[in-house]
Amino acid sequence: MRQGWRFGARSAGWPTRCAGADASRLPPKVTDAFVDRAPIDWASLLTRPDAPSDRALIENLRLIDELRGRTSIASSAPITHGPRVVLARLVLGLAGAQAACGLGAVAVALVNGHAAATRIPQIVLALAFLIAGVLFGAATRRDPRSVWLLASMATGASAFARAALAGVPAASPSLDVLFRGLFPEAFAPAMLWQFAVEFPHVRRFTGFDVVARRATAGVWLLGSVLFFVNVLAAYGVVTDDVSGLLRRDDPGNAFWHLFAVAFLAAVTTVFVRSRRAPPAERRRVARFASAVAAGTMPFLLCGVARLVVPPIDAWFVAAGARRLWIDVVVVGTLTAAPILSLAVAVLDRPFARQASLYPSRERAARGSLTALLVAPLAVLLAAAYQARHVAIADVASDRRAWLLLASAAAGCLLLPNRAGLFDWLRGFRRTPDHRERLADAVERVRLARGRREIAVVTARAVCDAVRAGSARLLIESGDGSFTDSFGQVTPLRADAAVTRILRESRTALDLAPEHTPRALLPAADRDWIAENGLHLVVPLEHRDGTIAAVLAVGAKEDGGAFDRRDRWLVTTLTSAAAGAWDAAAAAAENTTPSPGDVADSAGDEAAFECVACGIVAGAKPLPCGCDDPPALASLPHRLAAKFLIERRIGSGAMGVVYLARDTTLGREVALKTLPDLRDDGVRRLREEAHAMAALNHEALATLYGLERWRRTPVLVVEYFPNGTLARRLAGGAMPAPAVVDIGVRLAEGLRYMHANGVLHRDVKPSNIALASSGAPKLLDFGLATVIGAASRGAVLRGHPAGTPAYLAPEARAGATPGPGFDLWALSVVLLEAAIGWNPFAAARPARTLRRALYVDLANISAPAPAAATVLTAFFARALAPRPDDRFQTAHDLRAALEPLAGTLHT
Repeated sequence: MRQGWRFGARSAGWPTRCAGADASRLPPKVTDAFVDRAPIDWASLLTRPDAPSDRALIENLRLIDELRGRTSIASSAPITHGPRVVLARLVLGLAGAQAACGLGAVAVALVNGHAAATRIPQIVLALAFLIAGVLFGAATRRDPRSVWLLASMATGASAFARAALAGVPAASPSLDVLFRGLFPEAFAPAMLWQFAVEFPHVRRFTGFDVVARRATAGVWLLGSVLFFVNVLAAYGVVTDDVSGLLRRDDPGNAFWHLFAVAFLAAVTTVFVRSRRAPPAERRRVARFASAVAAGTMPFLLCGVARLVVPPIDAWFVAAGARRLWIDVVVVGTLTAAPILSLAVAVLDRPFARQASLYPSRERAARGSLTALLVAPLAVLLAAAYQARHVAIADVASDRRAWLLLASAAAGCLLLPNRAGLFDWLRGFRRTPDHRERLADAVERVRLARGRREIAVVTARAVCDAVRAGSARLLIESGDGSFTDSFGQVTPLRADAAVTRILRESRTALDLAPEHTPRALLPAADRDWIAENGLHLVVPLEHRDGTIAAVLAVGAKEDGGAFDRRDRWLVTTLTSAAAGAWDAAAAAAENTTPSPGDVADSAGDEAAFECVACGIVAGAKPLPCGCDDPPALASLPHRLAAKFLIERRIGSGAMGVVYLARDTTLGREVALKTLPDLRDDGVRRLREEAHAMAALNHEALATLYGLERWRRTPVLVVEYFPNGTLARRLAGGAMPAPAVVDIGVRLAEGLRYMHANGVLHRDVKPSNIALASSGAPKLLDFGLATVIGAASRGAVLRGHPAGTPAYLAPEARAGATPGPGFDLWALSVVLLEAAIGWNPFAAARPARTLRRALYVDLANISAPAPAAATVLTAFFARALAPRPDDRFQTAHDLRAALEPLAGTLHT
């Protein structure tokens, strides 16, 4: 600190007054809070000093604090408390050693055959506190505040481990030194109070803050008195007359009554202060405080009640088995306390410097496996020490000794190969190689159509590749700022420090809370980062070095940090996206705009569509007014200068269909295209166009033409405003005459297709359109093949091609597609239309195919009794298990239906 400054120095060795300063020195806690950039209640602090010079100093500090802007909680300097931290670590070490040694002694006693059934609750509690403490420490080791709660957990494990030892024979004399008179739980309330005044970060020097900190000092004093009185009493330095009720195991329970009162007040303070946390973290902190309170409150309330109300204490002493239900509640909630605290700490991450837990999960699993392999050896050594005076012959005659020796030997053999064993235990499922992820992501970016789709595909590929929770590409808007086309990330200003850094460095910028760059940014930039939850930003550069877009990546799904390989993958993928971006821009410049494109500012880019209602528009906001954020459509708003796309009317894994208006001919058409550019999808769509172009029948949908947008084929097909048969059947079964009429017309359509050598292979209600007159027409020829061709396409991705609920039984065996496939599917459609549901549908495709072999037609009836007999006879033949027993041609099926039509219409 410079000479002449009127601020107190942090160092204890600094002179009482700075050189040249006449004002009295401020309290160190004020200057410490200022240097640590902790939030300070300046208004409350200004009301306290009596000397004008102190008031002037505080006012100067307040002005500097406003000018510099407070850093986020995550960037605050580590908090230290000198002797208290040292004492906390000593208590943590003592409690951890007691818990580990106590549980180890219990394990040895169990191995030696000593019953410890009466101590099972204590063993469970000790294990819960110890294991949760270890995992909690691993998850929050970077936040200095967590040491206080970790020490509290360790003292709990120590206390219950000591209680568990009471149920086993006398332990080793060496343990007596570790446990005799040493009760670290005496400091548990002080640890929790210290945690309460530091978690969460709230304004300093408020009335509540001052009271809480003074209470903390008092509880530290109380804990020290309780601890040292018990130590001195255990070694006879003080007599019972002096130690009196303060001894831990005294029948008067004053130790535990004071413990309960102080601990309950600390838990209450944590909960109250959580309500005063900054808004951004208030909910997470409140959940964490609630977890701590929920687990400890029953135990603490019982202790306070016994202290305050003597009859309650007398009842607890005399109740015996009647208090079992209370003990169960207390023990159950105490066991849950460390587990709940750990779960909330891992899931909500309320600690500012919390460590990553995906590698932590991996490390915990590997550590558990290592401990499991080492444990038999440790138990063997402990048992050998315990049985050091027993003859070898007696040990060798004990079968348990041989079992323990075999377990230890197996553990020693597997320990060097534990990495391979771990991979085997998790099913050989290694994390995908970063190069494989990159190759897949680059391929998806390469196939993107236009800059909007490049932005969406790049963001999705980054999320998939590095397991990021969110990613968005912010596009340069012409004035130097960067905006998200979908509005989910607030714009990045042109004059922001992040923008300037990206322009200068041209590399990825890690903005995770625990990293230094974020803490050094101006307050406005930190607010932008926090508001959007960003952890990584990467520039996407043009060939000339200017920035075309900025990739903004959120936190990883597992809460971990982006490591070197993640940053390499994201940077490389961004470079690939930049190349595709420039190529798309060049293609757009070489495309001559048509007159119809003038009104569409988006040009040839993919349009926006509403996820809820399907409305399509070239720009936002969408006219539908739905609350859902828009998605990217698979086509531009205006296609080929004459098709104006209005809304999405259908979508699936193999295609998407839009309603469009042909502005040249003034009619509505359906445009079928691909959701993304895939080589197999392009081939199938072209084959479908060729199949439809070769057919012309009144029972088949009409193909008007084939367009092309950015290498993607677009089928222009007849539009059916009445929708499909699937929509009609959603309202229930159809009258039997209508069912037969549909069958006659579609059978004739199939007869025409088969006569021209084409199979449909995907006949189902959603592929049957209803014209304005109600007449059905077959749609979707995506799986159509030539009769007599080899079984090309008979199986897709290991499953029979087609929809499982409409597949013929022989399709299960991979038979060559033939007319029988279409006839079976049409018969199932007619059966579904007659009864209102598909009896072959099942949750799993394999079960669907098995049902097709064993359908019981005796249970099927038509809505009208008069039609039941004739329809049942028809379906008995049409859906016979053996192909030879069914109708062999579409002509035969139509010939069987026509007499039924005459019968049902009379």
